[in-house]
Amino acid sequence: MSRRKRYQKQRVISDQAAEIVKLLLSEPLRWWYPYELMQATGAARATLYPLLVRLEAQGVLTSRWERTNSEATGPARHFYRLRGKGSRARRLLAEWESWSG
Repeated sequence: MSRRKRYQKQRVISDQAAEIVKLLLSEPLRWWYPYELMQATGAARATLYPLLVRLEAQGVLTSRWERTNSEATGPARHFYRLRGKGSRARRLLAEWESWSG
């Protein structure tokens, strides 16, 4: 097995994704707006949005669209939170911690 394949096989989530998951686990029932996640973690927009999409595809997150005000004008916002009780998130984080040492 090549070095690259071994690395890809061992690596569960990136350090940036682990940072996001830790934050989400701190308030598992909260719906987070991506800008809040960027502010809290320092993640760049170009990094954060693909991570959120990937974590949602892995079953870690769920998302919803919400209007920003009661008059329903302006664009809807995308919000994210942990799926269910966050067990998948905890499992991924535990695997990341064992991998990163």
